[in-house]
Amino acid sequence: MKITRIANTLTLGMGLLLATSAFAGNKGNMKLFDTASAGGKQLPAGEYSVSWEGNGPTVDVKIMKGSKVVATMAAQVVDLKRVPENDGTTTKANGGQGLALTEIFFRGKSQALAIDANALEVAGEK
Repeated sequence: MKITRIANTLTLGMGLLLATSAFAGNKGNMKLFDTASAGGKQLPAGEYSVSWEGNGPTVDVKIMKGSKVVATMAAQVVDLKRVPENDGTTTKANGGQGLALTEIFFRGKSQALAIDANALEVAGEK
């Protein structure tokens, strides 16, 4: 009886641990050195946390400042040729309206988030 209860508890604990580690893979941090648009929002320079749902190829991305979601957008999960040593972002000129976020990559991860081209067009219109 006790052995069954212990086995059930261990199985439940392992399941929770695996579920938690699966979600941990869909989070990261980014730092913007300049204001950039993302998901139709202007993000001031600063540090943000990033989370996304799904494994691709298209995922829904949330950019958060503290516990507040400041931008959401679609992105493509893309494979990188090299695993980056640091977190980082790529931006491009956004038609005379400043910079637009185009890619987010994470230290030690072989995949990056390429911001959907449609999301950039929407950001440029606002």
